[in-house]
Amino acid sequence: MAFKPSSRARGSAHGKGDYEDPDLVPMMNIMLLLLPVILSFISIIKFTEISYNPSPEIIVQGDPNDRSKGGGEGIKVSNKPQLQLLVNITEGGFQVSIQGGLPGDNEHYWNVPAIVNSKGKIEYDYEGLNNRLHLIRRDIIGKVEKQEITPDPVTGKSKYKVEFRFADAHQIRLSAQSQIPWKVITRILDVIRVYKYETFSDGAPMPLFQEPIFGQI
Repeated sequence: MAFKPSSRARGSAHGKGDYEDPDLVPMMNIMLLLLPVILSFISIIKFTEISYNPSPEIIVQGDPNDRSKGGGEGIKVSNKPQLQLLVNITEGGFQVSIQGGLPGDNEHYWNVPAIVNSKGKIEYDYEGLNNRLHLIRRDIIGKVEKQEITPDPVTGKSKYKVEFRFADAHQIRLSAQSQIPWKVITRILDVIRVYKYETFSDGAPMPLFQEPIFGQI
């Protein structure tokens, strides 16, 4: 025995093929109520970005860690010793060490402890770190042995191709304990930005250390 199909399955209660639009007002009211709550959570979250864009652009000859360019740009694998300069950042201050590159010498180590400022608060001695790194650059690394300046045909800016006594003289390794705030790292990037004892032959400022490498203790 056959049954008559339900008119509700074909459309509205009146048997027509059209449907009534859903009422979205309650849903919109809920979203308007949730929006201030979502924005309040976003304002609590802090985003930190560290950018280091040293100028001018420098190509270091003989960097054994740079394999990306192969034989291009004049980069060659060098037999020069590596300095392996490291700065450990602890709650008590900075620990500066040279772990290689000095034939016949043991590891060099310097401690730059935190100091008490004029307000009686303990803070990092950034000036002391700057002085120590400058002495390492001046007395151990020494001056640039060879430099070549070429203009970039696209940007017009100068490119500097340099050679040092050490293959990794442009690098500094920064290691920090997990509880060290990012603002300490950014201050150190300012410390290593400009070398005050030497400039390029065209008078452009020379970075103290071109390439910071980040790690964790």
